[in-house]
Amino acid sequence: MRRCVIWGAAREYEHIINQVKFEEWKGNVQCVAVLSKSKARYIKKFDGYPLICKEDLKSIAFDYLIIPQGKDYEEIKLEALALGIPNNKIISSRVFQIPCFDFKRYASLRENPVTILSNDCWGGLVYRELDLPLSLFRKVLLGYNFGGFHKSTLKQQESCAIIGSTNRNLRSC
Repeated sequence: MRRCVIWGAAREYEHIINQVKFEEWKGNVQCVAVLSKSKARYIKKFDGYPLICKEDLKSIAFDYLIIPQGKDYEEIKLEALALGIPNNKIISSRVFQIPCFDFKRYASLRENPVTILSNDCWGGLVYRELDLPLSLFRKVLLGYNFGGFHKSTLKQQESCAIIGSTNRNLRSC
């Protein structure tokens, strides 16, 4: 079970809390705190979770920081990075709204990244939609037969999936 902190207790929080609670119910995640700049001064608990301010974030053990997707997302992400939180621990809340989302499988994908090789831009769209870091091959345009890349070259990457547009099947390296 991954331990998470949610940054923000405003309107965007209300959009994701049910998905987070569902993932808790499934046993995939445990929300250990909610971070709020304003409310933490006045109350100690919010929706049953400890309410903290950003100075307390370093004293809490967590695996992922969930930032509600909204107009302040980029600003909050920069603040989190300035506090020393690694980029790979920061997740946008919009992934919780993906149909059939499962946090356990998602965390596994983040912790064991794959490289998607495609002959057009859909690979980049998948990375963006899943809020994953782009792979080393993100700007490579490959032909239909993926010529020039040998499996030994691809095995040097973390792991990869080759998806060809001519035969529409998935082959693992």
